[in-house]
Amino acid sequence: MRKFFEFIISTKTLLIAIYLFLAQYLLLSPGLINSYRFSEQKYIYEYGILISKGLVYLAFGLSFLYPLIVWLKTKNDFRKNLLLVFFGFIPALYYIIVTIIFALYFIILYTLPS
Repeated sequence: MRKFFEFIISTKTLLIAIYLFLAQYLLLSPGLINSYRFSEQKYIYEYGILISKGLVYLAFGLSFLYPLIVWLKTKNDFRKNLLLVFFGFIPALYYIIVTIIFALYFIILYTLPS
């Protein structure tokens, strides 16, 4: 059980999991899940979208925590893993930039006189 836990928490496995969780939303949402939208199995669509969005939010959360996880696992060799940390933090950086852009857009939209 300990080896399985170490495998799940390994830095490269987490990096792959982050990008797989993000990619599954692009693959499942447009094609596979939408085919159940207006059928009798509508619950497949509803739960599929819910699980898919949950995995995307989990990926963003893991991406925020990824530099900390890498630092805790490799304190002495952290400089050797900077490229790995950068690639792991890209989704979080994207989320931060998009959130700032939308916040600034709405601040400008509602504070300027019409």
